[in-house]
Amino acid sequence: MNYTKTLRGAACTVIACAGAMLAQGQGWTGKVGDAANDKVVLAETLKEVGPGDCVEFTRRTLRAVTRLPLDSNTKATRYVETSLLCVGNAPGMDIEDGKIKYSTIAETVALAPVAYLPGLVKDMAKSFEPEVNSLSNEQYLEIAEKGVKACFKRNGEVEDTTVRNTFAIILFTRAASRVPGLQDALLALVPERSRELTVKWLTDASRDDFEGILAAAEIDITPPTPAINMLGYPHVARLLANLAMTEKAMDALLVARGLGSSLDSVDIQLGYGFQQIPARGQGGRQPPVGYQNQGLSLWGMSGGFRNGLWYYWWQ
Repeated sequence: MNYTKTLRGAACTVIACAGAMLAQGQGWTGKVGDAANDKVVLAETLKEVGPGDCVEFTRRTLRAVTRLPLDSNTKATRYVETSLLCVGNAPGMDIEDGKIKYSTIAETVALAPVAYLPGLVKDMAKSFEPEVNSLSNEQYLEIAEKGVKACFKRNGEVEDTTVRNTFAIILFTRAASRVPGLQDALLALVPERSRELTVKWLTDASRDDFEGILAAAEIDITPPTPAINMLGYPHVARLLANLAMTEKAMDALLVARGLGSSLDSVDIQLGYGFQQIPARGQGGRQPPVGYQNQGLSLWGMSGGFRNGLWYYWWQ
Protein backbone atom coordinates (compact mmCIF):
# COMPACT_ATOMS: atom_id res chain seq x y z
CA MET A 1 0.00 0.00 0.00
CA ASN A 2 2.76 2.42 0.92
CA TYR A 3 4.55 1.54 -2.30
CA THR A 4 1.40 2.37 -4.30
CA LYS A 5 1.02 5.70 -2.52
CA THR A 6 4.65 6.48 -3.24
CA LEU A 7 4.14 5.78 -6.95
CA ARG A 8 1.03 7.94 -7.04
CA GLY A 9 2.84 10.76 -5.27
CA ALA A 10 5.75 10.53 -7.69
CA ALA A 11 3.37 10.57 -10.66
CA CYS A 12 1.60 13.68 -9.37
CA THR A 13 4.95 15.40 -8.87
CA VAL A 14 6.02 14.54 -12.42
CA ILE A 15 2.72 15.86 -13.85
CA ALA A 16 2.96 19.07 -11.84
CA CYS A 17 6.55 19.63 -12.94
CA ALA A 18 5.65 18.92 -16.54
CA GLY A 19 2.81 21.46 -16.38
CA ALA A 20 5.09 24.08 -14.88
CA MET A 21 7.75 23.42 -17.52
CA LEU A 22 5.14 23.66 -20.27
CA ALA A 23 3.86 27.00 -18.97
CA GLN A 24 7.43 28.23 -18.63
CA GLY A 25 8.22 27.06 -22.12
CA GLN A 26 5.32 29.06 -23.55
CA GLY A 27 6.71 32.23 -22.04
CA TRP A 28 4.71 35.35 -22.91
CA THR A 29 2.69 33.60 -25.62
CA GLY A 30 0.56 31.90 -22.99
CA LYS A 31 -0.09 35.15 -21.13
CA VAL A 32 -1.46 37.41 -23.84
CA GLY A 33 -5.08 37.07 -22.70
CA ASP A 34 -4.28 37.85 -19.06
CA ALA A 35 -2.02 40.73 -20.10
CA ALA A 36 -4.82 42.22 -22.18
CA ASN A 37 -7.15 41.98 -19.20
CA ASP A 38 -4.91 43.52 -16.54
CA LYS A 39 -2.25 46.20 -16.93
CA VAL A 40 -0.39 44.89 -13.85
CA VAL A 41 -0.08 41.47 -15.50
CA LEU A 42 0.90 43.22 -18.73
CA ALA A 43 3.73 45.09 -17.01
CA GLU A 44 5.07 41.84 -15.55
CA THR A 45 4.69 39.95 -18.83
CA LEU A 46 6.58 42.62 -20.76
CA LYS A 47 9.66 41.74 -18.71
CA GLU A 48 9.67 38.37 -20.50
CA VAL A 49 9.32 39.87 -23.99
CA GLY A 50 12.62 40.14 -25.81
CA PRO A 51 13.38 42.92 -28.31
CA GLY A 52 12.69 40.69 -31.28
CA ASP A 53 9.21 39.85 -29.99
CA CYS A 54 8.07 43.37 -29.09
CA VAL A 55 6.05 43.99 -32.25
CA GLU A 56 4.42 40.55 -32.28
CA PHE A 57 3.52 40.77 -28.60
CA THR A 58 2.05 44.23 -29.14
CA ARG A 59 0.01 43.00 -32.10
CA ARG A 60 -1.43 40.00 -30.28
CA THR A 61 -2.17 41.87 -27.07
CA LEU A 62 -3.86 44.83 -28.73
CA ARG A 63 -6.04 42.52 -30.80
CA ALA A 64 -6.99 40.74 -27.59
CA VAL A 65 -7.87 44.07 -25.99
CA THR A 66 -10.25 44.97 -28.83
CA ARG A 67 -12.13 41.72 -28.17
CA LEU A 68 -12.58 42.18 -24.42
CA PRO A 69 -16.23 42.21 -23.24
CA LEU A 70 -16.02 45.80 -21.94
CA ASP A 71 -17.95 48.98 -22.62
CA SER A 72 -16.48 51.33 -25.21
CA ASN A 73 -14.92 53.85 -22.82
CA THR A 74 -13.28 51.20 -20.64
CA LYS A 75 -11.97 49.36 -23.67
CA ALA A 76 -10.56 52.56 -25.17
CA THR A 77 -8.75 53.32 -21.90
CA ARG A 78 -7.41 49.78 -21.80
CA TYR A 79 -6.18 50.04 -25.40
CA VAL A 80 -4.29 53.27 -24.70
CA GLU A 81 -2.75 51.89 -21.50
CA THR A 82 -1.61 48.76 -23.30
CA SER A 83 -0.17 50.75 -26.19
CA LEU A 84 1.82 53.03 -23.89
CA LEU A 85 3.30 50.12 -21.95
CA CYS A 86 4.20 48.18 -25.10
CA VAL A 87 5.83 51.20 -26.76
CA GLY A 88 7.65 52.06 -23.54
CA ASN A 89 9.04 48.53 -23.40
CA ALA A 90 10.33 48.59 -26.99
CA PRO A 91 14.04 49.43 -27.16
CA GLY A 92 15.57 52.47 -28.76
CA MET A 93 13.97 55.65 -30.00
CA ASP A 94 17.22 57.36 -30.79
CA ILE A 95 18.44 57.82 -34.32
CA GLU A 96 20.78 54.79 -34.36
CA ASP A 97 18.46 52.14 -32.93
CA GLY A 98 14.82 53.01 -33.47
CA LYS A 99 13.44 50.37 -35.82
CA ILE A 100 11.71 48.22 -33.18
CA LYS A 101 10.33 51.27 -31.40
CA TYR A 102 8.99 52.73 -34.64
CA SER A 103 7.39 49.43 -35.65
CA THR A 104 5.75 49.09 -32.24
CA ILE A 105 4.34 52.60 -32.48
CA ALA A 106 3.06 51.84 -35.97
CA GLU A 107 1.30 48.74 -34.68
CA THR A 108 -0.63 50.72 -32.07
CA VAL A 109 -1.84 53.22 -34.69
CA ALA A 110 -2.71 50.59 -37.29
CA LEU A 111 -4.71 48.32 -34.98
CA ALA A 112 -6.60 50.96 -33.00
CA PRO A 113 -10.30 51.42 -33.70
CA VAL A 114 -10.33 54.90 -35.24
CA ALA A 115 -12.45 56.25 -32.38
CA TYR A 116 -9.54 55.50 -30.00
CA LEU A 117 -6.92 57.40 -32.00
CA PRO A 118 -7.48 60.92 -30.59
CA GLY A 119 -6.92 59.68 -27.04
CA LEU A 120 -4.02 57.48 -28.10
CA VAL A 121 -2.04 60.22 -29.84
CA LYS A 122 -2.68 62.73 -27.04
CA ASP A 123 -1.36 60.41 -24.32
CA MET A 124 1.48 58.88 -26.33
CA ALA A 125 2.77 62.24 -27.55
CA LYS A 126 3.61 63.26 -23.98
CA SER A 127 6.42 60.71 -23.81
CA PHE A 128 7.86 61.77 -27.19
CA GLU A 129 8.59 65.39 -26.31
CA PRO A 130 12.15 66.42 -27.28
CA GLU A 131 12.72 68.03 -23.89
CA VAL A 132 11.79 64.82 -22.06
CA ASN A 133 14.19 62.79 -24.22
CA SER A 134 16.99 65.40 -24.37
CA LEU A 135 16.77 65.66 -28.14
CA SER A 136 17.76 68.58 -30.32
CA ASN A 137 15.33 69.86 -32.95
CA GLU A 138 17.37 68.16 -35.68
CA GLN A 139 17.40 64.83 -33.86
CA TYR A 140 13.66 64.92 -33.22
CA LEU A 141 12.92 65.83 -36.83
CA GLU A 142 14.81 62.76 -38.02
CA ILE A 143 13.07 60.55 -35.46
CA ALA A 144 9.64 61.91 -36.44
CA GLU A 145 10.26 61.25 -40.13
CA LYS A 146 11.31 57.65 -39.44
CA GLY A 147 8.36 57.11 -37.13
CA VAL A 148 5.83 58.48 -39.59
CA LYS A 149 7.31 56.42 -42.44
CA ALA A 150 6.97 53.27 -40.31
CA CYS A 151 3.34 54.16 -39.58
CA PHE A 152 2.59 54.86 -43.24
CA LYS A 153 4.01 51.49 -44.25
CA ARG A 154 1.93 49.62 -41.64
CA ASN A 155 -1.22 51.65 -42.32
CA GLY A 156 -1.06 50.61 -45.94
CA GLU A 157 -2.07 47.12 -44.80
CA VAL A 158 -5.27 48.18 -42.99
CA GLU A 159 -8.41 50.20 -43.62
CA ASP A 160 -8.76 53.99 -43.21
CA THR A 161 -5.17 54.46 -44.35
CA THR A 162 -5.36 58.22 -44.91
CA VAL A 163 -7.05 58.77 -41.55
CA ARG A 164 -4.44 56.70 -39.72
CA ASN A 165 -1.58 58.37 -41.58
CA THR A 166 -2.91 61.74 -40.45
CA PHE A 167 -3.06 60.58 -36.85
CA ALA A 168 0.56 59.42 -37.14
CA ILE A 169 1.55 62.96 -38.14
CA ILE A 170 -0.58 64.38 -35.32
CA LEU A 171 1.24 62.10 -32.89
CA PHE A 172 4.70 63.40 -33.74
CA THR A 173 3.77 67.05 -34.32
CA ARG A 174 1.76 67.27 -31.10
CA ALA A 175 4.82 66.14 -29.16
CA ALA A 176 7.02 68.86 -30.67
CA SER A 177 4.95 71.68 -32.10
CA ARG A 178 7.86 74.12 -31.67
CA VAL A 179 10.31 72.20 -33.87
CA PRO A 180 10.80 74.40 -36.96
CA GLY A 181 9.57 72.90 -40.24
CA LEU A 182 8.35 69.67 -38.60
CA GLN A 183 4.81 69.60 -39.99
CA ASP A 184 5.92 70.59 -43.49
CA ALA A 185 8.56 67.85 -43.49
CA LEU A 186 6.01 65.23 -42.45
CA LEU A 187 3.40 66.48 -44.90
CA ALA A 188 5.93 65.99 -47.67
CA LEU A 189 5.66 62.25 -46.97
CA VAL A 190 1.91 62.27 -47.65
CA PRO A 191 0.75 61.30 -51.17
CA GLU A 192 -0.15 64.46 -53.07
CA ARG A 193 -3.71 63.30 -53.76
CA SER A 194 -4.57 63.32 -50.05
CA ARG A 195 -2.32 66.14 -48.85
CA GLU A 196 -4.95 68.88 -48.93
CA LEU A 197 -7.37 66.81 -46.84
CA THR A 198 -4.61 65.92 -44.41
CA VAL A 199 -3.74 69.61 -43.95
CA LYS A 200 -7.38 70.35 -43.08
CA TRP A 201 -7.51 67.53 -40.52
CA LEU A 202 -4.20 68.65 -38.99
CA THR A 203 -5.51 72.20 -38.66
CA ASP A 204 -8.65 70.93 -36.94
CA ALA A 205 -6.64 68.64 -34.67
CA SER A 206 -4.50 71.56 -33.50
CA ARG A 207 -7.73 72.86 -31.92
CA ASP A 208 -8.60 69.40 -30.56
CA ASP A 209 -11.34 69.13 -33.17
CA PHE A 210 -11.43 65.55 -34.47
CA GLU A 211 -15.02 65.57 -35.72
CA GLY A 212 -14.16 65.74 -39.42
CA ILE A 213 -11.49 63.06 -39.43
CA LEU A 214 -13.58 60.67 -37.33
CA ALA A 215 -16.62 61.21 -39.53
CA ALA A 216 -14.54 60.31 -42.58
CA ALA A 217 -13.75 56.93 -41.06
CA GLU A 218 -17.30 56.17 -39.92
CA ILE A 219 -19.33 57.05 -43.01
CA ASP A 220 -19.81 53.44 -44.08
CA ILE A 221 -20.71 52.01 -40.68
CA THR A 222 -23.65 54.23 -39.66
CA PRO A 223 -26.83 52.12 -39.45
CA PRO A 224 -30.01 53.25 -41.24
CA THR A 225 -32.64 55.27 -39.38
CA PRO A 226 -35.09 52.35 -38.91
CA ALA A 227 -32.49 50.58 -36.76
CA ILE A 228 -32.36 53.58 -34.43
CA ASN A 229 -36.15 53.76 -34.33
CA MET A 230 -36.44 50.12 -33.29
CA LEU A 231 -33.46 49.84 -30.97
CA GLY A 232 -33.19 53.24 -29.36
CA TYR A 233 -30.08 55.41 -29.35
CA PRO A 234 -28.15 53.68 -26.48
CA HIS A 235 -28.23 50.30 -28.24
CA VAL A 236 -27.21 51.82 -31.54
CA ALA A 237 -24.33 53.70 -29.91
CA ARG A 238 -23.02 50.44 -28.47
CA LEU A 239 -23.54 48.66 -31.78
CA LEU A 240 -21.55 51.39 -33.53
CA ALA A 241 -18.73 50.91 -31.06
CA ASN A 242 -18.63 47.19 -31.87
CA LEU A 243 -18.71 47.94 -35.59
CA ALA A 244 -15.67 50.14 -35.10
CA MET A 245 -13.84 47.44 -33.17
CA THR A 246 -14.51 44.45 -35.42
CA GLU A 247 -13.24 43.68 -38.86
CA LYS A 248 -16.63 42.65 -40.28
CA ALA A 249 -20.14 44.04 -39.82
CA MET A 250 -21.54 40.54 -39.20
CA ASP A 251 -19.09 40.05 -36.32
CA ALA A 252 -20.41 43.23 -34.73
CA LEU A 253 -23.99 41.99 -35.01
CA LEU A 254 -23.06 38.74 -33.35
CA VAL A 255 -21.29 40.61 -30.55
CA ALA A 256 -24.45 42.70 -30.14
CA ARG A 257 -26.10 39.63 -28.58
CA GLY A 258 -24.24 40.48 -25.38
CA LEU A 259 -25.60 44.06 -25.48
CA GLY A 260 -29.20 42.99 -25.09
CA SER A 261 -29.73 42.86 -28.85
CA SER A 262 -28.83 40.24 -31.41
CA LEU A 263 -29.67 38.80 -34.79
CA ASP A 264 -32.68 37.17 -33.10
CA SER A 265 -34.19 40.46 -31.94
CA VAL A 266 -32.79 43.20 -34.17
CA ASP A 267 -33.77 44.06 -37.72
CA ILE A 268 -30.78 46.10 -38.87
CA GLN A 269 -31.88 46.10 -42.54
CA LEU A 270 -28.44 46.35 -44.10
CA GLY A 271 -28.46 48.41 -47.27
CA TYR A 272 -28.68 46.15 -50.30
CA GLY A 273 -30.13 48.84 -52.53
CA PHE A 274 -33.75 48.27 -51.42
CA GLN A 275 -35.98 51.01 -50.06
CA GLN A 276 -36.72 50.41 -46.42
CA ILE A 277 -40.39 50.06 -45.48
CA PRO A 278 -41.56 51.54 -42.17
CA ALA A 279 -43.87 49.58 -39.85
CA ARG A 280 -47.28 51.12 -39.22
CA GLY A 281 -49.60 51.18 -36.23
CA GLN A 282 -49.11 50.96 -32.48
CA GLY A 283 -45.78 49.36 -31.66
CA GLY A 284 -45.31 48.54 -35.33
CA ARG A 285 -47.62 45.52 -34.96
CA GLN A 286 -49.67 46.14 -38.09
CA PRO A 287 -48.34 44.95 -41.43
CA PRO A 288 -45.86 47.39 -42.97
CA VAL A 289 -47.18 49.84 -45.53
CA GLY A 290 -44.95 51.51 -48.11
CA TYR A 291 -44.40 55.18 -48.57
CA GLN A 292 -46.41 56.97 -51.25
CA ASN A 293 -45.76 55.38 -54.65
CA GLN A 294 -43.71 52.66 -53.00
CA GLY A 295 -44.76 49.07 -53.46
CA LEU A 296 -44.27 46.22 -51.00
CA SER A 297 -42.80 43.76 -53.47
CA LEU A 298 -39.02 43.51 -53.05
CA TRP A 299 -38.10 40.96 -55.70
CA GLY A 300 -39.56 38.00 -53.85
CA MET A 301 -38.90 39.32 -50.36
CA SER A 302 -41.59 38.63 -47.74
CA GLY A 303 -42.12 39.82 -44.18
CA GLY A 304 -43.58 38.68 -40.90
CA PHE A 305 -44.04 39.78 -37.29
CA ARG A 306 -41.88 38.15 -34.58
CA ASN A 307 -40.70 39.24 -31.13
CA GLY A 308 -42.29 42.68 -31.52
CA LEU A 309 -40.52 43.48 -34.82
CA TRP A 310 -41.14 42.97 -38.51
CA TYR A 311 -38.62 40.80 -40.32
CA TYR A 312 -37.96 40.39 -44.04
CA TRP A 313 -36.74 37.26 -45.74
CA TRP A 314 -36.24 35.82 -49.21
CA GLN A 315 -38.90 33.46 -50.50
